[in-house]
Amino acid sequence: MREIRVEPSGKRWAVRRVGSPRNLALTDTQEEAMSIGRQHAWRTRCEFTVLGRDGRIRERDSYGTHPYPG
Repeated sequence: MREIRVEPSGKRWAVRRVGSPRNLALTDTQEEAMSIGRQHAWRTRCEFTVLGRDGRIRERDSYGTHPYPG
């Protein structure tokens, strides 16, 4: 499954596609990274995850198409 992730990168925040070695963006604030990451996830219809500085998941959303589980 495709995923866009916001995670700490030194003193900054990285937006990246999981499995890719390159960042989509590198920002000074988590809020800015989340805005960019959410836009990428919405456009590409994939999962969106935000990690805190402690490595724990702070937020998770899905912008993909999921079949009704019934």
